[in-house]
Amino acid sequence: MLNRLFFCFVSEDSQTIAEDLYMSKEQVIELHRRGMYVGGHGGSHDWLSTLSASEKATDVKKTKDFVASIGTDVQGWIYCYPYGDWDSPSISFLKQAGCVMGLTNIPGRASLSEGSAFMIKRFDTNDFPFA
Repeated sequence: MLNRLFFCFVSEDSQTIAEDLYMSKEQVIELHRRGMYVGGHGGSHDWLSTLSASEKATDVKKTKDFVASIGTDVQGWIYCYPYGDWDSPSISFLKQAGCVMGLTNIPGRASLSEGSAFMIKRFDTNDFPFA
């Protein structure tokens, strides 16, 4: 149903819409070049807890490879969980890949003193009221 509504009211060309909405790899590289930190957010943007061990390993590798390809130093890279979804095996794969921090979607001020570096709270723009 959503596909029909999308094609009816938005566009039949989902590729063009994606190009308009999402950054290209070249734009991400430019962000990094200008001093922004760019970490990982999943190779396929899947719910990590639903993946098998081999799928988790593949997803983490794809993510690390992408982060490296844009210029981020992968000796201590940071990962933001797609959908805020994580589990202990996922954290193990991230640690094995040299990741040092995982950002959740739990609203709150980030603090390393409150617990694991792989369960960092953060604020999303949706957590703030509009004026």
